[in-house]
Amino acid sequence: MFDELLASVQELDDIREGKKPAARVTEFPEVEVRAIREKVGLSQVKFALLIGVSKKTL
Repeated sequence: MFDELLASVQELDDIREGKKPAARVTEFPEVEVRAIREKVGLSQVKFALLIGVSKKTL
């Protein structure tokens, strides 16, 4: 099992260095944070606290 894990990590390095293409790419649509925050009626500060990030990150 360790050998499989090591091979996987080495493959990841190759992908990150551009030596090998990724087998699949998952993309997520951009989230409309402001719309969600306004829908639930929270300020930026309170919403940031709720999701566990700083206001600056939000």
